[in-house]
Amino acid sequence: MTATVYRRSPEGLTPPHGVTEPDKFRRLVDAFRRGESVTPIIVVGDTAVTGSHRLAAAREAGTDIAVVEVPLADYGKLGGGRHWKALRRELGHEGGMLARLYGRDAPILDEVRRFRS
Repeated sequence: MTATVYRRSPEGLTPPHGVTEPDKFRRLVDAFRRGESVTPIIVVGDTAVTGSHRLAAAREAGTDIAVVEVPLADYGKLGGGRHWKALRRELGHEGGMLARLYGRDAPILDEVRRFRS
């Protein structure tokens, strides 16, 4: 099983934390309302492991959000270290997580890029 990318309602998803940066939250609400592309969040089941501000903004804007659903067995393979930090710098938080799980050339990264463009 691999990750899948799709759009869904933000309702029922548990964020990793609350909104800590109000300006960022407001910018994201505006982006959702304008129909701009926003980077998908990563979810495992009904738990968002990234994207607290994007999730809250999608709820506020009343719109669906793009998610990358990662199976729990795959997510459990993530670890720390220099390699992980380098991938995050190169590909962003979500891209780095997915590249670490599935490889730098994984088709899921192309799917995430399509959602962003």
